Amino acid sequence: NSAIGNILFNTSVQLLQVNPATLKIFGFENAKRAEIMRLTIKDLIHPDFLDQSLAYRTKLLSGEIDQYQFEAKYYKKNGEIVWCHSNSSIIRSNEYGEGLIITQIEDITEKKELEFTANENAKRFKTAFEFSPIGMGVVSREGVWQMVNQNLASIFGYTKEEFIHKKSSELTHAEDLRKD
Repeated sequence: NSAIGNILFNTSVQLLQVNPATLKIFGFENAKRAEIMRLTIKDLIHPDFLDQSLAYRTKLLSGEIDQYQFEAKYYKKNGEIVWCHSNSSIIRSNEYGEGLIITQIEDITEKKELEFTANENAKRFKTAFEFSPIGMGVVSREGVWQMVNQNLASIFGYTKEEFIHKKSSELTHAEDLRKD
């Protein structure tokens, strides 16, 4: 009942075994074994990530690398997108003289959606900050400016590049400094 998918291939990249978590990640819980065993990476991976995936697989098989980690978009059986983090490694030969590729795969769709939302929010904040009609700045406890908008710098007669190198104590009136 692992939440991590486990996939076993031979070095001819023929699918040998998958665990129930893998089937769940890709929506194949109710599929027939024959259908599952015919699947290839090309059936599941989003086209934007296929070349990179194949390049990693080539390096793995050639011995250039022994393992790799990879984040990519894949398709579920129903066509929905699922983001996965995979970790693949190779066992160069088994008792039959055949190498095996072991891949662990985890659904990170929720993590990717949160990252996307955080990035969008950061872009909105930065736009609001930069284009605010009032002077705005973020300063550390030590009085070092972390970021300022052009309006704040202009109030003091500086460019943003000049202003960011000023300490807040250099810009604060002496009487106000004593109050802090």
